[in-house]
Amino acid sequence: MEIKDWVTFGSLLLIALGWVVNGILNRRLEIAKKRIDFRLNTLNLVLEIWAFIEDNPAPFLNSDFLPLLVRTRKSIQLYGKKDEILEFEKLVKAFESRDLQGANKSLHILINFVRKRIRCELKIR
Repeated sequence: MEIKDWVTFGSLLLIALGWVVNGILNRRLEIAKKRIDFRLNTLNLVLEIWAFIEDNPAPFLNSDFLPLLVRTRKSIQLYGKKDEILEFEKLVKAFESRDLQGANKSLHILINFVRKRIRCELKIR
């Protein structure tokens, strides 16, 4: 084999390696995009609960509240961080026991988590 054959072989090897690395990096990027979509949807559901409670003086009497609460709970369980899950469960327990003060405290903590985490995940300072 001549030197030009080795150069051609090396070039082809570099092109193939670049193609594989590019595929791996693109896959990681797509996974990261999907992850942030799921996280942001979950955090927005918490904001929907907050807005629902703010807009309705008796949210439990409205038939739309329970499905929203169930959907948010599922989403938090799947895509929430550990402290978000624990705080949301405290909120649900406060709702179940009709503890208004505990529910307000947990909701306030959750909203602060959501604010910080949305800004962090979108890299907003």
